[in-house]
This record gives sequence, structure tokens and C-alpha cells, in this order.
Amino acid sequence: MSIIMVCITNLSKAQNNNTSSPFSVFGVGELSNYSTGRSNTMGGTSIGMRFRDQINPVNPASYSARDSMSMVFEMGFSGKQTRFVANGSENNTNDSNFDYIALSFRIHDGIALAFGLQPYSNKGYSASATQELVNSNQATTSYVGDGSITKFFMGTGVKLMKNLSLGVNANYYFGNLSDQTVTDIKDPTAADTYNQITNRIRGIGFETGLQYQLNLKNNKQLVLGAVVNLQSNLKREAEDFRYSQTYVSTGTSTTAVIDTISYSKGDRNDVKIPLGLGVGVSYINPDKLTIAADLFTQDWSSFENIGLNNANVQYTRKTVASAGVEWIPEKFSLKNYFKRVSYRAGVKMENDYFTYNNNNVRTYAVTAGFGFPIARQRSTLNVGIEFGTKGSVSNTLIKQDYTKLYISFALHDYWFFKRKIE
Repeated sequence: MSIIMVCITNLSKAQNNNTSSPFSVFGVGELSNYSTGRSNTMGGTSIGMRFRDQINPVNPASYSARDSMSMVFEMGFSGKQTRFVANGSENNTNDSNFDYIALSFRIHDGIALAFGLQPYSNKGYSASATQELVNSNQATTSYVGDGSITKFFMGTGVKLMKNLSLGVNANYYFGNLSDQTVTDIKDPTAADTYNQITNRIRGIGFETGLQYQLNLKNNKQLVLGAVVNLQSNLKREAEDFRYSQTYVSTGTSTTAVIDTISYSKGDRNDVKIPLGLGVGVSYINPDKLTIAADLFTQDWSSFENIGLNNANVQYTRKTVASAGVEWIPEKFSLKNYFKRVSYRAGVKMENDYFTYNNNNVRTYAVTAGFGFPIARQRSTLNVGIEFGTKGSVSNTLIKQDYTKLYISFALHDYWFFKRKIE
């Protein structure tokens, strides 16, 4: 039975998970948002963005914008409330997430390093359906999934020429994804059956990026960016454990008797993360206005499923389009703090990497946020909000309306700088 159909019967309730989306049952789970604090509030635009005081791992060429003798440390979190609508029923979930942690610093003129941790994908769903059997008996089948894949990245950005930068990220992916199916028979004398599938994922991948900066009149700039995420073949060790469980009463106690049906463990086919291509552009009026747009695509059509099988699901091309704007009224105002605040907004549209019954699973979202400068420093507190909708009742049977809150810190400090006055 389709998990989507099961979720209509019993939408899951979850608290403090990475995700609680029934769509995360497919593939490697729900893919994470890879942009960081400032970009999150601008629709996720990143490919053509160059930040002096914040880290942009989406395009490693941007690292070369780092100031000399400076270090930037960033950490971000998010919370998400989702309302599920399906076949006349509604339910709400709340999730919390660690988004990223990163550090970047310059090691030579025009060369900078960055490294950090980001979630790559998350799996988290819980659903059940009850089937009537003969003799007024019932069988309840429950589906539960959890786990995540995390990405550790280390990269460098280099200025090849005055206006041209190249960057490379080396990524190490690791994590476990688990799917469990339990069939519980109402008759206490019947055996319940369990099937636990756990995939242990490990592997290395690479991303590269370019940025070219055009200098316009009055110090304005136009930055053109491109990224190539090379195909990654991640190793997968799968454990498939099937067993039955019955309960035997002996006097005043009840004992669970477990009987193994089958067990297998070992390497399986690689998990292939496909080639991804993206382009972006940003128009910059320094310390005043930034306008940016991105387009990213990744073809998952040859992906081999590693979780629960579903005949209604086909893997397809993922496409993300986004645009955003940032405005600062008066960057160096001495009298009015709020004139130094960055005001941001953005929009994005995404086709997910699978279809359901040949219907695309689309996400539409708008974002807004603020960058609050920390007094007498170049550090920033980023706060943002995203309103979005994913799927539809008519096409994919479930619709998710969500509100997501972002908070991140970009802490800037100087290294190798000898202070005359402490």
C-alpha cells in the first residue's frame, strides 16, 4: 500500500524531529536547504553571491572574498511548523533543526579556506493503516522512518585573476537511514511481523564553482556565478532484519517470543548522488542594495531506490529557481541603529526529485528577514521566516503548508592583528 495513502488515514504527529514529512519516505529522504543565514532570507539565492563577512558554501569560489587577517564563524538553526491537509483531514507537526556550522579564514592574498557541517537529507515519518480480516479480526500496519545524512565540507576559494575566482569543496557524507514496517494482528494468539531496513551511508563527493565580478559605474558590481556538483557514488551497507513476535502467557507473566524470519547484512549498490548544475547572478550596490537570482538543476531519473518501494513514485529532475533582495537604509548611520539593519526578502520554486503518479511535487515559498549588526563589530545576527506550501491534495494526495523560522550568527574577528591598546 502506498505510504502516501496510509498517511491520509493517519497523519503523523511529531515533536522536535529533523523532519516529519511523509514525502521523506522516498529516496534518501527530504533534501536539506544548503544555503546559509543571509541567503536563507533571500529565497536561498547563493550561487552569484560574494560575502566578505559571511560564509557561502553553495559556491566555494565566494570564499576568496574573505578579508585578510579575518576569521568568520557561523552557526544556524531553524524551527518548522507544518500543517498537513489530506482527504478532508488535517494535522500539525513541529520540527527543529541544526542547519549548519562553519568556519572560514584567509590563508594568503586571494586564497581562503572554509569547512563545516550541514545536514544533507533527513528522513522522519510515522503512519499506520488498519485492514479488516476474517472473523472480525484486524491487522494494523505501521510505517516508521528516521535518520539523516550529514555532509562535512572542506573547501578553498582562489582568485585566479583580479575579477575571476575558482573554488572547490570536498564533501564527506555519512549517516544512517532506517525504514520499519510492523504488522500487528488484533488476535493476541497471532504472530506480529516486523521488517527493519537500515542503510548505512558513507562516501566522498566534490563541488566546484566559478564567480566573475564585473565592475560597473559608481562602484556597483555584477557577479556571475556557476556551480557543478559532481556525481557522488556513496557506499551503502544495508541491514535487512525480518522477524515475528508472539506473546506467551505463563501464569501471571507474559513473555515475548521472537522468531527470526530472515537476516542479511552487507554492501549493496552504491547510492548515486547525481550531477548538479547551477547558475546565479547578483547586482550589488555596496553597503546599500543587493539583488540576486539562482537556477539549479539535478537529474535523479536514474536513482535506484534504497527504502520502501512504491510503484507510484518515479525519480525525476530536481529544479530550484529563486530570487532575493537585500536593502540597507544607511550602513554607517551613527544615530539610528535600524538604518544599519539589513532588510531582506525572497521567493523560490522547487520541483522535488520525484513524482507521484506522474505529478510533480512542487514547493512554493516566500521569505523575509533581517540582519542585525552587532555593536562595534562586523558580526551579524540573522533572523528570518519562510512561508511555503508543498504538494497538493489533487495531485500528490497530501499538501503541506509550513512556516519556518531561521536564526543564525555570523561572528567576525581579526587574526594576527596586534592591538596597540587592550
